[in-house]
Amino acid sequence: MTLNIEIPLESYRYEDIFLLGNIIHEDICLIVSTSNKELYNQYISLEKEGAIKIHYRIPNNEITYTNSDVLDEYTDVIHYILNNENTALFYDRTTLMPRYGIGINNFYRLISGFVCEYLAYYKQTMPDYIFSASTPHEIRSWVRCMVADYLGIDVLVFEVRPLQLFGYLTIGFKKDRKICAIKKEFNAIDLDKSYAYVEKYISKTQGDYADGMPYYLKISINKNKKKYYNFWQDVLIWKKRPHDIYNKYICYSEYKKISIIPESNKKYLIFYLQYQPEQTSLPEGYGFTQQIIAIKCLRICTPRDINIYVKEHPATFTEYCSSSQRHPTFYKDINSIDGVSLVKLEIDSFSLIDSSIATVTLTGTVGLESLLRGKPVIYFGIKIIDKLIGVHYYQNNELLRKFIHDCIYGINHESIVSEAVNYLKSSILYSVSSNNNLLTSEIVENLDYIDLKIEILKLLISNNIEIPR
Repeated sequence: MTLNIEIPLESYRYEDIFLLGNIIHEDICLIVSTSNKELYNQYISLEKEGAIKIHYRIPNNEITYTNSDVLDEYTDVIHYILNNENTALFYDRTTLMPRYGIGINNFYRLISGFVCEYLAYYKQTMPDYIFSASTPHEIRSWVRCMVADYLGIDVLVFEVRPLQLFGYLTIGFKKDRKICAIKKEFNAIDLDKSYAYVEKYISKTQGDYADGMPYYLKISINKNKKKYYNFWQDVLIWKKRPHDIYNKYICYSEYKKISIIPESNKKYLIFYLQYQPEQTSLPEGYGFTQQIIAIKCLRICTPRDINIYVKEHPATFTEYCSSSQRHPTFYKDINSIDGVSLVKLEIDSFSLIDSSIATVTLTGTVGLESLLRGKPVIYFGIKIIDKLIGVHYYQNNELLRKFIHDCIYGINHESIVSEAVNYLKSSILYSVSSNNNLLTSEIVENLDYIDLKIEILKLLISNNIEIPR
């Protein structure tokens, strides 16, 4: 039985498609689709009988609506997608002018066209799987995956967390997803270097924050003249967008004014905000993209004698601060919640973790850092690390209250660290590693995942990845 796997042509280079067509397994057919006629004509020569097919995906403005068999489910599908809370949140990340105008009404009109395009295409082809190069975090890719999901077509997703230099495959793009196993002889290219990288990561994370600070944050702060916020640097970078410069200025000013140094004699949970907009919150927050919802939920489930401290993601002030994601009243609203306070950016994350009862995040790597330092973690978003001591994924208030109670009375420090270390070491066995030179670099800048994605695709279509059923 032949398995049909579909990928979008726009995400790959000509040479990549050519390479994939030459290594494909006899029981797999790779379908490459595009709604761009020019690209289709350019790539059609790569089509190989029984191995690779290049499809022209009819765009919305060319669809014939008389084929009821193909579009009969349109009304159900469009409501399935529009009624998903994440869909509306993508409006803040979508530029509609000048073709569609502004406003959520026009945004939904844009979505309706994408739904017609993908529904008509997938109803006709019905592949077994579609491959997504990441969790869908822009509106077209979100609609693509949602239409496939509605039709019962499984979505395979490329993932790189928690270790940024290792890629692997999951089945499913929503909150619960399963990891696909790579056949032993095809996992991380150089196991010795991979294990050495993991050991080094663990050592840095368990040491001082100056060494363990994430590389991307070190780069941002260095570019920002060693500061979390630098007004004049923003003027140089964003001079053509004065409204963005002003928004960051007023947000930072408000945060600085109301943030505090935690009281050393108080028990607390530390909540780390995600940088926005990014896929780590939309869609991967799934219900908690607006992070104040998670903070209020946490407050409701936490005893009143336990404080909750909230720390902003430093990239909010070292990088772009979107007015659709941050506003001074965001910080005021957080600070107005009983028993919740913002903490100063200058306090290093490891110190806050070490003095806390537990760490809280949507999907952040700070959760892994917490575990490696022996502290429990509460996740409100997708499952990144599962079935370990000291890890809780929000399901309901009752279970969250019980977990917080366990944290207050203590979860064995050594067990948390031991399981986290074992998890990291075992994770490279279902991953492919990046260039070996990167594994030995101190700081990795401008990391491009395209080669890792191609490696995963090569393993998938050569039948060397086992997909859970």
